[in-house]
Amino acid sequence: MFCLVHGLGVGQTYFDPLARELDGPRLRPELREPRSIPELASEIEAQLDAPAIIVANSMGCQIATTLAVRRPELVQALVLLGPTVDPSARSVLRHSFRLARDACFEPPA
Repeated sequence: MFCLVHGLGVGQTYFDPLARELDGPRLRPELREPRSIPELASEIEAQLDAPAIIVANSMGCQIATTLAVRRPELVQALVLLGPTVDPSARSVLRHSFRLARDACFEPPA
């Protein structure tokens, strides 16, 4: 079982290319409601009925890590892609600049 946890500002379509390559069942929660990281982790926890390989991107890494700390028996492996927050850039201004800079290299879809 794979669980794909998207980051802020993207939806599960971000993981479409990866999902097509994965063999086996996949959980792809859409995390669109504004809630805290622990609340979002609880939402995924409620959907997992067996240990899973958790693949997370950006803010999804914080959600996945919270889940792994809280319920390690549900996490078979943890893959963190571009985790946030860079300790050397802990300001809204720096993160906004980095987000704008990175957006230039992302495909519009």
